Amino acid sequence: MPVDGFDVSCTAVVKDYPNVIWVNNQGERIVKEFGALDSERKNAYATAPENLVYILLTEEVKIGNEAPLLKVGGGFSGKPDEGWAYFDEMEAASNCVFSGATIAEVAEKAGVNAEGLQKTVEKVNGFIDAGADADFDRDTATMMKLDSSKYYLVKTCPYVMLTKGGPLMSVDAEVLNADNQPIPGLYQCGELVGGGNIGGSANIGGLANTICMVWGKIAGENAAAFAQANK
Repeated sequence: MPVDGFDVSCTAVVKDYPNVIWVNNQGERIVKEFGALDSERKNAYATAPENLVYILLTEEVKIGNEAPLLKVGGGFSGKPDEGWAYFDEMEAASNCVFSGATIAEVAEKAGVNAEGLQKTVEKVNGFIDAGADADFDRDTATMMKLDSSKYYLVKTCPYVMLTKGGPLMSVDAEVLNADNQPIPGLYQCGELVGGGNIGGSANIGGLANTICMVWGKIAGENAAAFAQANK
């Protein structure tokens, strides 16, 4: 979440909050908030104007959840809030949490298009009444109508959790040049391999551990063979 410049101060734990919706700065809903693929969520941030996504919730959602929405600190190192105290602190500062008695008020404070957000809220409430989400096919039984005496918008932005890059390589762990040809005698292993070389979008820790062991063995064997052949 943006606080000052690029400082990340907290993490939104959205998986525990099925009664929220995600919108862009035009107030438009942008993704199936629960049940979407990881790639779809990433795309929502990648294509949102200014890469900003806002989480809209009501006072009823806050009261009905003992576990707070925000964790103090970013990423995996974030610590659970104590009784929503940090959330209230961010709200008081109008930093990344904004509140209002109406949709128009909270939208203005957060810098979101009020007319667009109002239309989205009315549409979502209509979906819940009808029992079907015509836009993203969410289970409306798990959704709460956005009708309250107090609304919140939590401003979020994407951040880099880990890197999965590393130079491209061959199946023999040879580092490739700009023409995708092996560089003689240059091998890589460990974290340098990067999950992106073999794991695609997967980012689980166990995969990273396996990369270090498997490619360390492959790179070591091939580097030893190369050294032996060229001594």
